[in-house]
Amino acid sequence: MRTSAGYIDHAPFRPLADYDRQVRSYVVLVLAGCGFQHGTATEDAAIPDAPDANVDMMIDAPAPFCAADPHLRLCYSFDQDPLPPSLANEGAANVSATLTNVTHTARGATGAAQIDSTSMIYVPYTAEVTNIQGFEVSFRADGAPAINGARLGILDTNVIPPNVSFFLYRVDPGYQLRCGLGGALYAFDAPLVLGMWHDAVCTCTADTLQIYLDGAKIGEQATSGCSSGGGFVSAGMTIGQNNNGGPTGADEWLVGAVDNVRLWDVPVAPPQ
Repeated sequence: MRTSAGYIDHAPFRPLADYDRQVRSYVVLVLAGCGFQHGTATEDAAIPDAPDANVDMMIDAPAPFCAADPHLRLCYSFDQDPLPPSLANEGAANVSATLTNVTHTARGATGAAQIDSTSMIYVPYTAEVTNIQGFEVSFRADGAPAINGARLGILDTNVIPPNVSFFLYRVDPGYQLRCGLGGALYAFDAPLVLGMWHDAVCTCTADTLQIYLDGAKIGEQATSGCSSGGGFVSAGMTIGQNNNGGPTGADEWLVGAVDNVRLWDVPVAPPQ
């Protein structure tokens, strides 16, 4: 749902497998509320149905952004205030990010990570982040790359393949977003506005690399390279910088903010 601040509150994207689980859980909920059980009509009548308001609340309640799911390998909501120097992964992999010169900033009712050219968000190598088929990230760029053709790093694992990478390029008079997954790497024109939040998704579905910005598809490319999946190598992953081989030597910083990073080992569903 788009809020008055102009961004989509939480991410509108879910892994494809989640929709099937969600539908089945609603069916179970409806059947449970009907009071079905063996016995007489009197016994059934003695079991009160849940009040409609309670049922509505259960159905409408949003799932946690970093919900427990084995396919959600990496997840950072950046909601803690203040943000700690070691931020535990809220996804399935047992790994923590190291935050240097990163501060909390409000984003609607939640939070985000404020970063600049002195900041570093680094996730070390782990074999538990592998076969990545899709990722999501929200970002706000407060300034453009310095010159035409230059870029800013949003996510980067440094090596292709098996890369997981996302960069903002200045291509006068506009911008491009470059998405990397596995052995695939493509850039697409993007209607970006500096100083505003944008929600992006890069996913590999049926050997096609697709990229979405603020709920709209801005490009796709048929390629067998993305289906091999992305992952971490010894350089780990940086968030908000170009990764030059690990926790030191990063450059091409995003000056602005990042939020809602999720890496999945299943394709990410397009917006509904």
